[in-house]
Amino acid sequence: MIMDYSKAKKLGEREYRRRLVKGQYPYLPSLEEMVSGVDRMPEISLGLAEIPLDMVVGTRTTGRQNAFAANFMPLVDEDSEFAAKWSNLYDSQVEEGIRDPVKVYEFMNRFYVQEGNKRISVLNYVGAASVLANIIRIRPPRTDSEQSRTYYEYLDFYQVTKSFEIVFSAPGRYNQLARILQQNLHDPWPEELLEKLHAGFIAFKEIYLARGGQKLNLTVGDALLIYLSVYSLDSLTREGRDVIGKRLAKLRQEYFVASQPDRIALIESRKDAETPAKKLAISKIPVPVLPRQAYSPAHPLRVAFIHEKNPDDSGWVYGHMLGMNHLKEAFGSIVETTCFYNCSNEEEIGEAFDTILAENCRVVFTTYDSLRPYALRFAVEHPEIKILHCSVNQSNHALRFYYGKMYEAKFLLGALAASMEDDHRI
Repeated sequence: MIMDYSKAKKLGEREYRRRLVKGQYPYLPSLEEMVSGVDRMPEISLGLAEIPLDMVVGTRTTGRQNAFAANFMPLVDEDSEFAAKWSNLYDSQVEEGIRDPVKVYEFMNRFYVQEGNKRISVLNYVGAASVLANIIRIRPPRTDSEQSRTYYEYLDFYQVTKSFEIVFSAPGRYNQLARILQQNLHDPWPEELLEKLHAGFIAFKEIYLARGGQKLNLTVGDALLIYLSVYSLDSLTREGRDVIGKRLAKLRQEYFVASQPDRIALIESRKDAETPAKKLAISKIPVPVLPRQAYSPAHPLRVAFIHEKNPDDSGWVYGHMLGMNHLKEAFGSIVETTCFYNCSNEEEIGEAFDTILAENCRVVFTTYDSLRPYALRFAVEHPEIKILHCSVNQSNHALRFYYGKMYEAKFLLGALAASMEDDHRI
């Protein structure tokens, strides 16, 4: 119907004006104009597949790009042949659905249309989620840039999943997703898991975007990975929207931190810690102010340590035990400590955290990086308890991180050992 074309055209004109005001290109981007030398890059046919409509962002060539605003809504007059063809396609979509696949080129996790711009326009207008497409991948040259490393990691992910929809913004995250789901990027993933991952992603995406997720500098994939670091994939298909929504609210600060990595500061000295707030990037992150609590022998501060091993087998755990003993010497009966050793599986770790909660511990040290997912989950669910996790170069709002400069001690030990030998052998 031409009336629907007029509505679509108004949406296009609105987007056109909005982009002009912002100084942005108002038409569909053209891949051949955006990427120099794209015609010389290798092309790989991926065959026929459903692709997310919101990942179709432009045209392969300049061709018809000026007929559409950047949101794929039309700009051509209502009395044109173009408008008549668009309206006929709309009628076909309403009556029986658009069946003919479009032809697209995939480049760096985005799709550019070669044939079927009007079909994409109509499907966007009616709010479709995906489109059937013949896909040709254009493989860019590998470089050492973060974008290139992320994309080539995605290519490994694609080989084992054949999935287009999960996009990350930094390298290492496809490997992290694989580890969470107990998979790798070498062997094909089970079909049942892929179906569950697809359903979970769709459910998460809908709720996350409905709660304003598009305002953050994160892909939906980035946000999903944070969710899966705390909650299970099964929860996305088993739990209701309200439960998932409440969990997203608990993770709000985690998303805020992840979306602004430049606001994370590594404090390496007491001088840094005492720097005025305005000079420390980390001070820009809002931290809830909790009421101060006075501790006494009658009401001691309870501190717990969770270890993967025990002090008899691990010098690392033994070192933490010495630190714990120093706490007792320094604070006496004002501080009570407890330890959980040999927490190497989910059941043992869960029992340790259950005991910590029951015994009203207020500070917890988790001393192995394998404990981080469980510590993060507990910290998100129980923000009143402070978790200090031993690791470096990490960023979570719910966790605090610490790490000793072990290389300094190791250097001194090595120098001391060398000084005691006279044959250059330690």
